[in-house]
Amino acid sequence: MLDTNSAHILRAIMCLYLALGLFWLHSAFNEAYRNAALLTVVVFTGGLAIGRIVSLLADGQPQSILIIYTLIECILAPVAYWVFRLPE
Repeated sequence: MLDTNSAHILRAIMCLYLALGLFWLHSAFNEAYRNAALLTVVVFTGGLAIGRIVSLLADGQPQSILIIYTLIECILAPVAYWVFRLPE
């Protein structure tokens, strides 16, 4: 069982994921927020990918699903940046 502090942190992170997902969904249908959404995808997935790579180097290989997540994040960040840089 998690202690109260760990549960608090994990729930806050869960809601951050949900909030960003809702923002990205809203931005898909609202052109005014599209560029901001793309930049947050670059920062968010890029940060996750870097953290996972550091963890991989420091802690060793995790479960296969986490390796797949790392690969997806390493692909999503540059693709989102490329889409952001496309002319309007």
